[in-house]
Amino acid sequence: MITTDADGHIKDFNPVAERLTGWKATAAKRLPVSQVCTLIDSNTRQALSNPAITAIKKGIPISLSTHPILLSRTGEEFAISASAKPIRNNNGDIIATVMVFHDITEERGQAKQLAWQATHDPLTHLLNRQKFLQTVNVAVEDAKLGQVHHVLCCMDLDHFKAVNDTCGHAAGDELLKQIANMWQAQVRASDSVARLGGDEFGLLLYDCDMDRAIQIAEGFCNSIRTFRFTYQGNAFRLGISVGVV
Repeated sequence: MITTDADGHIKDFNPVAERLTGWKATAAKRLPVSQVCTLIDSNTRQALSNPAITAIKKGIPISLSTHPILLSRTGEEFAISASAKPIRNNNGDIIATVMVFHDITEERGQAKQLAWQATHDPLTHLLNRQKFLQTVNVAVEDAKLGQVHHVLCCMDLDHFKAVNDTCGHAAGDELLKQIANMWQAQVRASDSVARLGGDEFGLLLYDCDMDRAIQIAEGFCNSIRTFRFTYQGNAFRLGISVGVV
């Protein structure tokens, strides 16, 4: 909790505010609250108006509806919820504000983790089948509405079963993870790579013409042709089948 005067300068500063902002109460006193309590939007990283200052200007309680991040003086970042309200005297004049904020870093992190798990394959960390199909549907509608061209590639590993049969599923899992890492490094950040199930993968190339898409698909094929997987003294070479549309 932080209290300020009517000009937004800090009057009181509790120990939790010290921990989160990185400022000692004695050093923060009489400083502008926006200097001590620096807030940014967690998505855009743009600066946010301090709710205490906004409460003074508008004369009403303020709650930040965005997802604010508090930048500590020590360089740490804390996800917080924040609100402020003006304090008035008997004449109705604003004489101070009270700003209250809570550290919700852990809760927000758990929410992000659950959202990530719902859309990604736990083994390869690529998009899962459900999320990829949603992404493809959006791309199809996007292509219908605008002058834009996307390309879908469906890929199936050849001889993957031999790895599982020879060395067990742990080897197969390790193989899939290595291939996923290799392919993820070969595409743009805007493209989407997914594991659709088993040894089947999907690739969505955004704003890409067919000639370039075929080059990328051939690059995936070449990467598999030159890839040699070894596990507990066993060595394997794989193949790949790719469909492009």
